[in-house]
Amino acid sequence: PSKRLESTTKSPIFELFGSALTGVTTIRGFDKSHSYINALYTKLDDYDMATWHLWLFNRWMGWRMSIVGAMFSVVVAAMILADAEMDAALAGFTLSFALDFSESVLWAIRNYASIELDMNAAERVVEYSELPTEDQGGEEPPAMWPTEGRLEVNDLVVSYANDLPPVLKGLTFSVNKNERIGVIGRTGAG
Repeated sequence: PSKRLESTTKSPIFELFGSALTGVTTIRGFDKSHSYINALYTKLDDYDMATWHLWLFNRWMGWRMSIVGAMFSVVVAAMILADAEMDAALAGFTLSFALDFSESVLWAIRNYASIELDMNAAERVVEYSELPTEDQGGEEPPAMWPTEGRLEVNDLVVSYANDLPPVLKGLTFSVNKNERIGVIGRTGAG
């Protein structure tokens, strides 16, 4: 969960940065640089907090695994001391193996956790690939379409998902040929 939280707090930073780069002239024109900087600081604080908790969790896990490894080595050392007939070379080999084993277990658990955390990206790809295809609907245009550079939209209703309310309701407009239009609004504004 902490890696997922770190990943989800990173994407708003990129989104804000991308929108700021795209609209830098508008931002400067309306003197809204401070608003974007404050929003960026807020998103960076969220990301830093998630990253800090992820780092703390990794340190905590490493410390716990080191304790388990040390306990394993102490148990092996106690068993070596309890066996009076054990050869010194075998005792040294066994103790060395116990120390290496605990380190190998720590390495294996860290790698497993890292792989599990890195599978978030693959999980998202699978999730997006299983989304149902949106209905293209509409009518087939005539074979000679378009005949002139005119665009006409009547009663357009659009929502982000089937179960969400419409964000555009009954939008009607027309654009004549050689006209230029602009659509203004931030990402997600509808």
